[in-house]
Amino acid sequence: MLPTALYDKEQPGGQQNGTTPKLPPPHIQKKEAEELSIILTQDARQDGWSRPQPQNPPLLLTLAAIISIATFLTVVTLCLAWHKGKHVSGITRRRLSEQGDNVDEEQSILEACVDMEVEMGFMGQGATSQWPTGPTHGVEGIASMLEAAANEFEELQWAFPPWAGAADPHSTLDLVQEYIEQQQMGFQSAFQTFDNDAASGLTAQPSAPLPFHDPLDEAGASLDPQAWLGEIPPITSGPDYQQNTELAPSVTAEPDDEGPSTSILTQLLLRGPNHGPPDIREHPHVRVPVLEEGVVPRSFDATNLFQSKRKKTQTYPYLLYLRQLYTQTTLNQEDVDTLVTALEGLAGAAWWQAKKTPRINRPVVAAEAFGNYMLVFDAIVSASQILGDAMNLSLWWEQFISGFIEFPPFPPVSQRSGGIYRKLATLLADAMTVYKKGCRPPLEDVIKLKTMIFRLPDAPGDFKGRRWDPWREDAAGSRK
Repeated sequence: MLPTALYDKEQPGGQQNGTTPKLPPPHIQKKEAEELSIILTQDARQDGWSRPQPQNPPLLLTLAAIISIATFLTVVTLCLAWHKGKHVSGITRRRLSEQGDNVDEEQSILEACVDMEVEMGFMGQGATSQWPTGPTHGVEGIASMLEAAANEFEELQWAFPPWAGAADPHSTLDLVQEYIEQQQMGFQSAFQTFDNDAASGLTAQPSAPLPFHDPLDEAGASLDPQAWLGEIPPITSGPDYQQNTELAPSVTAEPDDEGPSTSILTQLLLRGPNHGPPDIREHPHVRVPVLEEGVVPRSFDATNLFQSKRKKTQTYPYLLYLRQLYTQTTLNQEDVDTLVTALEGLAGAAWWQAKKTPRINRPVVAAEAFGNYMLVFDAIVSASQILGDAMNLSLWWEQFISGFIEFPPFPPVSQRSGGIYRKLATLLADAMTVYKKGCRPPLEDVIKLKTMIFRLPDAPGDFKGRRWDPWREDAAGSRK
């Protein structure tokens, strides 16, 4: 049923015609009013649902945008910091070519570097080059080795100044070059790491070791400290002893009128010539030249002998040069002046080196240390036969020998046998006892000891190296 209001709107014609519409009863009007209110309420709700509501900014989207921006800024900051750190630390990545098509050119450059390294003596022929960590490290390694070689050459120039003269300019230059090459072999190569065994393996072995019939047993029988001490002239000297002592040709002595003397110089002056057959005297390990007529050796300068400037000086270049001088038959004035200069450098370098000797806790270390000591003392004591009073031993000898500490001998493995290095160290220690008294052991024993020091493959420690090949050649040449 339609409400009355709607009924009135739908009946306009009745009012215009002047007729009065009929009204429904009151209870019907009340019911119609209730229905009208319900219809209006439903229309209002439908209008409210269809009307657009105001839009508020989404909080979640805002937070997401903020987090995204913060993450992006953090990543950019970290990348910039890492890139800056690479430049600061010096880590740069370089390529030999910007394009990847020049691989052959890069390979040729690497091969040229390897060939250059072989020519300069940094690595043996046929060795394979390996980059340790990168090309930069290889260049740095080459630079460091060249710098070390230059320092070694400066040391040799300081040791043998131009005014000191030389035995043979050409041979001396060859020896210096040989020493520098041997020192370079000791450094870590920029392309390959070598150890002492590998370096010695690159060396051509000498033709054959000097034949011995059980050398350790023979040397042990002849190198008896008590027997040596019995042959040493007493330090206390006087006119009676001088009458019975045959002096060396280049040494003169005067009677000691002031009474007994404990000077090592007096002992050396009163020492007789070396005992042994003439052929043994010509062996390269024990040969001692004589002075030419009219040669006057200059005095040994002991004032700078123990200065700290000799701390970093090695004994090897002096031993190498003295070996060259001792191979001569006679020495002229220039040779003698150079000999004194080399002896001064050798004594100072050996004294400082003895103070830095590592702890001797193994027989092989003891044999190597005593072997170096023996070579130094043998060169100095041999020179005293040539120079005589000019050595000024009374001014420096006692302080010099005090720097060489005597280490207790290693006990043998058993009463009848022992390791080769134990025996060698014991024999060398006994020889040092004689050398410290200013005397030279019997020449036969000196030859045997030096041959055992240099003989491969049993040479102790560093004596396996290539730089000791000249001494091995001496032993091989003596058999021809």
